Amino acid sequence: MNDKQEKVFLTAEQAVALLPDSDDIHVFLNPGGMLIGADWSRAEAIKMLHRGKCQLGGDMCMRMGHGLVCHDKGANHFVKTRPQMVY
Repeated sequence: MNDKQEKVFLTAEQAVALLPDSDDIHVFLNPGGMLIGADWSRAEAIKMLHRGKCQLGGDMCMRMGHGLVCHDKGANHFVKTRPQMVY
């Protein structure tokens, strides 16, 4: 998020509602300054959203189609959102 945007925190239920309707959910991590992406099972992604602290991503996240950020286990996870989400 850039400094001009207000952080919008979400409940786990609100975050789950933003997920695409698929069995696999794409998630990016940013360890050591590079993006690494992988498909997660829907069940594992939902578990993470319930464990972590969720918020809407900034402009770049939205443009990349990963408009949901979940801080879990010391890392930010950039989670794919459904195409119908208003960016």
